[in-house]
Amino acid sequence: MLSSVSSIEVLQFLCKIFFCIVQNNRTASPLPGTSPADQFSEGRALRLIKRLANDFPHRQVGAKHYSDASAFLLDEARSVQRLAAKRQDLSVQDFFEAGILPADTDFRMMSAKYFGELPGLDIAFLLDSGAYHMLADVPERIRPGTLQAMGENVAELIVDIGDNLKQGKDEVEGDEKLIFFDVLGLFMVTYPMRLARILHRTPLILALALPLLSLAVGPKLQRTVLQQYLEQSKMALVAFLSAALAVITPVLFSVAFVYVTGRPLAWVGHSAAAYALYMPLALAGALLPYGLAPNAQPKWVLLGFAVHMGVLAELLTTAGLGAGYALTAWALAAIFASLFVSGEDGGVQLPWLVLAAAPAILLVAPPALMLSLHIVQKASTSGAPFLQYGTDISVAVVLGLSLIGCVGFLGGLFAIQFRAKIWVPVLMLCVFSAIFGVVWTQRVQPYTAEAPKKVYMYHMHHVNGRRVASSTWDLAAIDSSPVSWALPSSLASLPVGEWNSGSQIVLYPVNKFMQGISLPAPAPEPGTPLPRVDLISLSFPSFGFYGALNLTGDMTAWSFTNKTWPIEGAKAERMVRFTGAKGSETWRFWVDIRTGGQLAIDVVAASIAKEASEAARLTASFPAWASVAASEAYHMHWASEPSEP
Repeated sequence: MLSSVSSIEVLQFLCKIFFCIVQNNRTASPLPGTSPADQFSEGRALRLIKRLANDFPHRQVGAKHYSDASAFLLDEARSVQRLAAKRQDLSVQDFFEAGILPADTDFRMMSAKYFGELPGLDIAFLLDSGAYHMLADVPERIRPGTLQAMGENVAELIVDIGDNLKQGKDEVEGDEKLIFFDVLGLFMVTYPMRLARILHRTPLILALALPLLSLAVGPKLQRTVLQQYLEQSKMALVAFLSAALAVITPVLFSVAFVYVTGRPLAWVGHSAAAYALYMPLALAGALLPYGLAPNAQPKWVLLGFAVHMGVLAELLTTAGLGAGYALTAWALAAIFASLFVSGEDGGVQLPWLVLAAAPAILLVAPPALMLSLHIVQKASTSGAPFLQYGTDISVAVVLGLSLIGCVGFLGGLFAIQFRAKIWVPVLMLCVFSAIFGVVWTQRVQPYTAEAPKKVYMYHMHHVNGRRVASSTWDLAAIDSSPVSWALPSSLASLPVGEWNSGSQIVLYPVNKFMQGISLPAPAPEPGTPLPRVDLISLSFPSFGFYGALNLTGDMTAWSFTNKTWPIEGAKAERMVRFTGAKGSETWRFWVDIRTGGQLAIDVVAASIAKEASEAARLTASFPAWASVAASEAYHMHWASEPSEP
């Protein structure tokens, strides 16, 4: 693959990576003397680019098709990951690609895996994510020197590209997935999926083989081989129930907590509060099955846990997911710890447990906690489709899974020491969460000026022909707490109506993850020029408008795309988003419809509310813990008349 890579393609690849980094980390001016220009003025990067062009003039120039694994065909991709993402982990990638969270990026949709051929890496930044897409998202919030760091990353990246091209490295096959994970931010471990299919199955094979091996090489045991396998299977089932209850217990508590207090997202802006609410419940659920298991012994707790983790690792790897490495690590740790158990029913000393569990904890706990923290941080921007319980349930699930990754088999060994008294620590953990939740909701406001509730407000004017038929305040929020919480008194007294389709169109597809309301609003000033829809063009009175054009009907084609259309007789729906820059206030387009067919057009044109507008004045009346993005918008609908039979 590398033999056909041109120096031009390398530079394009660099530019796209650098653009992706800067786009995701919109940086402010760094400290004096630390700008990227100072870094590059030394000529180091320019000399490297020239060296690449001179050393590889024979590389073929032209457009290339990049496969799903193209981001990892070269070591330079791994270099930018190492430099820009110190805590990278494939399990996080698996989580987001599974579609569990209603989130996506333009880069990913335009990558080779989806609808484009864009190579590169998608990088997410977590610091100060509460300011993203809000009024406080200003350059002054960005830490100085950020662009300097990005410039250094790109310069190092060019060095790696040159070295790899010169050495002719080819890391993986074109369509093969690469397993990668970080070890304490010190180094990365990478291996191809073909090796993962062997490594991730090894613990299960070892765990199942140990009873036979102990019969062959060890002293005579009290249990037969069949009895050993039955005991191992029983404890594997207990391990499964423990993992299930570690998730179910905080989920049930989250539902009850939100129902009783009426306060979803009580921990927004205070991430530690989410852990204090749900982690003790997860631990209580994880301990309970082991404490109730009759005659559970350390050796079989460990081997049953190893079988449980081994089976899950096998299932994940077979499904093509890379997160099986974490389960494999815990399974191997459990097998290793079982070797230090004295006899079938003997105990194990604490130092050996720490020695066996430490590598798995150091490997799995950091990415598990990082992912859970990311979900908690992003919870304020999701959850609306799942009513008021959705976000708390999601966070409870993630924190329960994180606890399993952090504790492993240690919880089971701790629980069997209590036996019949297991209810004592379980009840103590439950009481702690309940008391903390009640006290927290009584004393702490979930939203703050630093972590506000994000509200989108449109002063929507519904246009009929050449006049405004009605106007509404359309307000929407993307979290699971009601948008009515943030309403100022001037709006709270107005009759609430169903969320209008106009603002849903302009917010599409994010509207599917939001909840909104519509309230009566004043009409625009008399004589205000209106956008208009003609049969073949879309025009605006001035530049600066943005929005969406939605067409529904018996279409066979239109001028914006040549994508495949629905089968014969089916209705088609197409949408295009637009931004009106200066000099492009009008777009001409065409639509083909079937003979005798019908067509409906919806257009929503919006612009940022001007300082003197009614929307801007109303924005100032919202509470300080609400961040309002206000726009002035117009919704127009046009439909063809039904044809005569």
